[in-house]
Amino acid sequence: MEKQPEETNEEEIARQNGVTPLVSGKMVQFGPGVAARVSAEQDVAMTRSMAVVVAAGQDMEMKQSRAQMVAVGRDMKVTDGSTLIASVGNDIKSENSFNMLLNASGNVDLVDCLTPVLVGSQVTAGKSVIGLVLSRQTNLGDGSQVLLNTPQAVALGACFGVVFAVVSWLLKRK
Repeated sequence: MEKQPEETNEEEIARQNGVTPLVSGKMVQFGPGVAARVSAEQDVAMTRSMAVVVAAGQDMEMKQSRAQMVAVGRDMKVTDGSTLIASVGNDIKSENSFNMLLNASGNVDLVDCLTPVLVGSQVTAGKSVIGLVLSRQTNLGDGSQVLLNTPQAVALGACFGVVFAVVSWLLKRK
């Protein structure tokens, strides 16, 4: 099941598929397969694969893939995939995907996505549902909705803080 990296590109590009605990290299192309960890100094490309932890020094592209924890130095693109937690140094583009928590220093573009928690500098969404968005600017296209925007999220957090403080004070009195 496990395929070794091709000898001609072993130092530049690690190509692997199957079930493996670790795929690493300067640039990584992985899939189809399952890996515990995928790590690249530069770019990661995953196709029809799953990984627990993915780290890319520069860019990452996922197609029909799933990952639990993702850290990307620059840009990330997800197509027909899902991530549990993703932290990206620059921009995120996601199409037809589920992303539990997205955190981007730059812009976030969503099309046909479900994202419960989203943090980004500028968010553009089309035909997407976002639970909580924290951004300087949010542009919603047709068919998109946000359940809690930045001011509503701050107000909700303040309410939870007050309730927690009152309950703590009442419990200490007994």
